[in-house]
Amino acid sequence: GETFLVDGTRYAKQHDLDSVACNMLGGFAHVRMLQGRLIEAELIAQEAISLPNMPPQARLPAQTAQAAIDVMRDVAAHWQDICALWSRVVTMGEPDYIVPVAMAMIEAEWLRGHHEASAVLVEQAVEKCSGLSLWDRGELACWYQRVGRDPSALNLGSLAPPCEAEVMGDHAGAAKLWAALGMPHRQALAMLNIDSADDPLALSQAIAIFDHMGASALASYA
Repeated sequence: GETFLVDGTRYAKQHDLDSVACNMLGGFAHVRMLQGRLIEAELIAQEAISLPNMPPQARLPAQTAQAAIDVMRDVAAHWQDICALWSRVVTMGEPDYIVPVAMAMIEAEWLRGHHEASAVLVEQAVEKCSGLSLWDRGELACWYQRVGRDPSALNLGSLAPPCEAEVMGDHAGAAKLWAALGMPHRQALAMLNIDSADDPLALSQAIAIFDHMGASALASYA
């Protein structure tokens, strides 16, 4: 959890475990990104990325968090960097590296209107990774559905509760579950699919969430 990351980073810094500190800072940046606190997330990610003499893999979590932030703000300006990051991780075979970058790439292609490319990226992530977590499976299934594909075709098995609700068509229920977890980005994505007949305010509320986060690319797309 967050406390572990904060305490672990402090310990690593105090004991000159620089690569460990870099890795944990990247994890902390990812948490802040999921919480919708993009300014804080970017500051933490940049602290990790700027640490000198780090092995490339130690910087990957921070670079991944930065890529996710960049996608939410301005895909076009950062497209080449995101593609380069995906090329680095896609052959690693490790879900902890592949899935977060895949999520950023999938979202980027979706924002660019390239739904087929997003679907292919979901399929690649599933193919390249063994032992996907409940949450990884769920988020990949949600993206597959968002771009017009049937998530059952992925044969992923059980999914995390908010994701299960979303793929079953309960977008309002999914949004409430994401909100309870303090994850506004995921909450607002679910809200985009709520039928206006069921909730006329859902779309405007989703846009307000994106605006509050500073996720200008998402707000514009919505």
